[in-house]
Amino acid sequence: MDITNTLAEAGRPPVLPASVPAGVDGHGLGGPLVPALFDPVVHLSARRVELRNQLDVHLQALEVGEPHLSSHLAEEAQDHQQRQSIAAIRDILSFELQQVEHALARATQGLYGVCEDCAQPIAPRRLQVLPAVTLCVACQQRRETRARVQ
Repeated sequence: MDITNTLAEAGRPPVLPASVPAGVDGHGLGGPLVPALFDPVVHLSARRVELRNQLDVHLQALEVGEPHLSSHLAEEAQDHQQRQSIAAIRDILSFELQQVEHALARATQGLYGVCEDCAQPIAPRRLQVLPAVTLCVACQQRRETRARVQ
């Protein structure tokens, strides 16, 4: 019985086989073989929980850290800087959470590991390092180049 077919029938993306060399499609990172038991859905689901917990902590910190009247300008500046830092961290966590949820949605559609732009397989090593990635290296570089030009 082929585990890849069994997982596909169950609506889960296949576990990346250990025999697939990283970067064989020319779209990813070179390097060692991908571990045989890397399950992206499990990893992404755990990361989603982590990110949600971190976001909750930072949102509470923003609520608790409401500005207060101070007679010292230095204290007010420090409070403002702290709120700005917490808000920036919150934005970064929110963006990563969106990426993770998007990758999980693609996994439920059977599209995990397939580049959104060119429909080619994303290198297994790239997926191991960045499990929420939805673009191969070449397409990611094209998008970044276009963004810089605009």
